[in-house]
Amino acid sequence: MKIAILSPWTVKPTSIGGTERFVIDLAESFINTNNEVDVYMLSGDSYIKNKVHYISMNLFKDIKDIDEYFLKSQFNHFNEEQSFENLAKKIENKMSFDKYDLIQLNSQLFLKVAEEKTRIFTIHTNPFEYKLDWEEVSFKTMLELMYKESMLENTYFVTPSKYYANLYNNLSNTNIHFIPHAIDVNRIISDNTRNQILDKMNIDQDKKIILLPSRLEPIQKQPMLF
Repeated sequence: MKIAILSPWTVKPTSIGGTERFVIDLAESFINTNNEVDVYMLSGDSYIKNKVHYISMNLFKDIKDIDEYFLKSQFNHFNEEQSFENLAKKIENKMSFDKYDLIQLNSQLFLKVAEEKTRIFTIHTNPFEYKLDWEEVSFKTMLELMYKESMLENTYFVTPSKYYANLYNNLSNTNIHFIPHAIDVNRIISDNTRNQILDKMNIDQDKKIILLPSRLEPIQKQPMLF
């Protein structure tokens, strides 16, 4: 199959975590099962790695690093369905989905993109985080649009958590599939033992340890709230 993956974030060769790493692992898994894969990014540099084509759409000509916050400012906070349609038109003016058998999308902001194709949406943002970033009106608009788009043939929604699959199912009255993220554990194996790591970090080995793997980004990741 020919597969297109659409990422709202720039995926770099040096990306080590988050949704960017999920996109890399997914794309390479598709390649390893004899598919062709193009990853489309809204901004960044185009390159080829491990037979995956990473293609920058350069969606806004003079903006090198586009993220969800920038899109929010350009499309009226996504408070209405028209905002989703406007983003979809801008993306579809930059690329054609006609040659692809499957489109995998990594943001609910893409709900109006490639509506005539077989689409799988992977939901990465939990409801609390979505409302924190986009506020209640936008969240409600997105849920209503999820329901409408789920009526289209060959449109599917996936979460990596059974809990959030059930939660989004109830909130949007939409069938959500649960598929956990798979990771290559060889990438996170350490030569050091647990005790050696705790000693190095000066952590009391008798205490309970809570690990919050995240970038230190106060607005979206909210480490102080944690």
